[in-house]
Amino acid sequence: MNSVAWKTLEGLSPTQRREELAARAKVEAAASDFEAVWLERMMAAQRLTVGDNDLFGGGRGEEIFQAQLDGEYAKLAAQRGGGVSGMVRESMIRALNGYAARKACGGAP
Repeated sequence: MNSVAWKTLEGLSPTQRREELAARAKVEAAASDFEAVWLERMMAAQRLTVGDNDLFGGGRGEEIFQAQLDGEYAKLAAQRGGGVSGMVRESMIRALNGYAARKACGGAP
């Protein structure tokens, strides 16, 4: 799989560069957030395949907080990147590469 990279920032004015960097930060955040949600849903689905443990089961408290714990695990895993977020990021780069610079120049997005 060929990796997609951001276009260079050379030749952009300071305003265009700021807007482009802000757009890139949003792409990175969106890709990471998407991976966290995807991982959380996957963990929840996997947890349904495991039976309850009478000896170590946490009862109602575990039922309430397990989803939150899975969410935190998913956020930590998504921060490492390289999974689904990489594919989402590359797709967004293909779609948006140079968008902020073109918009700042008054060109078509």
